[in-house]
Amino acid sequence: MLGRGLVHLPWVSALLLYSAVVVIEVLVARPGEEEGARVAALDAIRGSFTRDVRVMESSMSTGAVDNARVIASASAAMPGIELLVLVDPSGVVVAGSEGVPTGQPLPANAPFDQLLPRLGTTFPSEVHREAGSNVVEAVASMAFPPPYGPAPGLLYARWNIEPLVTPMLESTRQFAILLFVLFGIVVVPVQFVVYWLFTRRLQRLAVDAQAFGRGERTGLFLDSLPDQIGAISGLLREATTEVAEREVVAQRLELALESANAGVWDWDIPGKVIVTNVQYHTMLGDEVPSAPLPAEALLERVHPDEVDKVRGMIREVLRKERTLYNIEFRMRGLRDGQYRWIRSTGRVVEWGPDNRALRMLGQLQIIIGCLLLCLTDKVHTLLVMLLQHS
Repeated sequence: MLGRGLVHLPWVSALLLYSAVVVIEVLVARPGEEEGARVAALDAIRGSFTRDVRVMESSMSTGAVDNARVIASASAAMPGIELLVLVDPSGVVVAGSEGVPTGQPLPANAPFDQLLPRLGTTFPSEVHREAGSNVVEAVASMAFPPPYGPAPGLLYARWNIEPLVTPMLESTRQFAILLFVLFGIVVVPVQFVVYWLFTRRLQRLAVDAQAFGRGERTGLFLDSLPDQIGAISGLLREATTEVAEREVVAQRLELALESANAGVWDWDIPGKVIVTNVQYHTMLGDEVPSAPLPAEALLERVHPDEVDKVRGMIREVLRKERTLYNIEFRMRGLRDGQYRWIRSTGRVVEWGPDNRALRMLGQLQIIIGCLLLCLTDKVHTLLVMLLQHS
């Protein structure tokens, strides 16, 4: 049963995924698309109606009522408009869509019965639509020139936005169909590849594993299993051996550095910081820091007489003018403020693709002769102090 299930797994998963996309499109995306198309149509109507009102009022202000009448008649012929009337302050229809008599008083039946109480009042443009409806109504007061009286008239229009929404939805549906076709074209080949490379082999392994559980010896499971386990075991042994060898090498290196009384420094050149070991700070009489040190802070501790020489040799190494960094100079300890003669050696161990140095590694040692000289100076100073006090 498991083997048969694995065989059909790619096709079942593809069918379920495809069905989920279809359900989302039908139940979620499409209603949202329809409402979105209605909102877009409403915004377009609002902008068009506001623009028509502005143009008509501009014509009215110059006394060109005929121009306003022509604009209203042209607007009445636009797609989606079911009804449009331009009414003067006295209630006479100046212009209207087909079927509305002009030059006569505005009828008192619906929807004009709701307009008559607003005639002669001033109000801004209003555009509204009931939720889920395809009907949009717009009304605005309209100022007429003086011969018509001081009170304003009004402009009313009613749209059926279904002719505007349908093309938007049609383009959306065509895009959805294209998406489904592309989905099918991509998913089917991918599922076939998955089946051929993985599922088919897993199915055979499952069948042979079941047979092995019943005490039957089969080919694929028993033949491939030792090879696979052996390969994984070999990789783990190699990785473990490599880690152990690195730990041994690190321990030996640390012991050798301690025996040689040498400090190690590791300079991250782009990061401008230096990582040091414990011995580095012990030799200088400093406390061991808990974080990498700024490279410039260490250079500031070099004796003023040698700092230029140190910086110059560093520049030569970074420019590949010399391979080995090897120099003697005095460096100040932070606790006692005393300068100690040291020898520092190192080299660049990592270069970037632009031939710039990225990392430099080296060691630092106290020069024994100079150390003895410093101790002698200190003993001489103590003897002088004792003689003076005695």
